Amino acid sequence: MPETAGGPETFASPASEPLLGEPTASTPPATLRLRVAPPLPPVPVAEPPSRYAAMRCVQHTSVPASAQCHTCGAYVCPTCDFALPRGLHVCPACAVASQTKLSPKRKRSLYWTIALAVWCTTGLAALLGGVFASAVQTPGDEMVLGSLLMIVVLVPAVIGLSIGMSTINRRLVNPPILWVATIWNALVVGAFVILSVIGAMS
Repeated sequence: MPETAGGPETFASPASEPLLGEPTASTPPATLRLRVAPPLPPVPVAEPPSRYAAMRCVQHTSVPASAQCHTCGAYVCPTCDFALPRGLHVCPACAVASQTKLSPKRKRSLYWTIALAVWCTTGLAALLGGVFASAVQTPGDEMVLGSLLMIVVLVPAVIGLSIGMSTINRRLVNPPILWVATIWNALVVGAFVILSVIGAMS
């Protein structure tokens, strides 16, 4: 073994040297790779049943209805539904049909409005013609007659006016007869109120 002046010379063992690519104290540890599980799919939420679910579509009788046509009252499924602003729904037949005619529902309302107007006008004409004058003998008879006329004339006129106002639709056609019947009932109501005020003041 060779010796030096200061003592025997030492050699580092080759085994003590780090191999190529081997981690040492100065080498940072390998980065850990974490596996992240994929997100879970959303839980399906059941939609509340439609209030028309018990009905069937007028075109597809095996499909539950989801809406009702505001023009003719027919029930429609989502495929046949024509949604309009303000939450209105129309069936295919009413969507393509000409709006120059009243629907059956509005036509019935018009008939009721005209019938009530004629009824109330007849009662008011009988009152103005003095038909009930012979029945009034005492102040008590006047009160009874006034109450009877209110039930027979005023109440039907108010009902006819309400039906006419509800039948008028600014988004649909409104024939002149509908306006005439509605205004007719309004005039009967006004005339009855004026006569009642005059009778109370006299």
